[in-house]
Amino acid sequence: MTWLNKWGCRQFAKAQHDYALSEFREWAESNQSLLPNVEAPLMSLSDAALVSVACAYDKLRSRLASQKRRADSLIPVRFGPTGAAKILYALRPNCCPPWDKPIRERFQWDGDEASYIAFLQKVKADCLDLIKDADRSGIEAKDIPQKVGRPLSSLPKLVDEYYWITITKRKSPA
Repeated sequence: MTWLNKWGCRQFAKAQHDYALSEFREWAESNQSLLPNVEAPLMSLSDAALVSVACAYDKLRSRLASQKRRADSLIPVRFGPTGAAKILYALRPNCCPPWDKPIRERFQWDGDEASYIAFLQKVKADCLDLIKDADRSGIEAKDIPQKVGRPLSSLPKLVDEYYWITITKRKSPA
């Protein structure tokens, strides 16, 4: 939860981390089987597998992360689209890229299950294009992260980083 807070996920109130962790554990017990093998790359996932991942995402997205006090009442705060996607990235970095609100807004996605499927399909297509471009330059897919100075990043994470720089930060790629 601290890692998520440092990554900008403020829905996980520090005083309520234990609660959020218990919600996450409950989700994991009943939904981990919806996720592919930890080593499975996004590019190898079938449409059915993407639907399964999106189902797991949606169930996590709707879990209660904390509660905020507003006047005389408590307002439930959910894991939400960003928090769920970042958690799935932590669990499956080879197939579940993170996203944030500016990325969702740029592509007109609302953060629901269907938009997460569309996101996974887009990132998968972008990864496949990246692999083709690299191949034309004589670079193997496994060597792409090293060639761009990000040796520990998966291909989906490289696409996320491109989106984050060009969409979230509104910078032109160098």
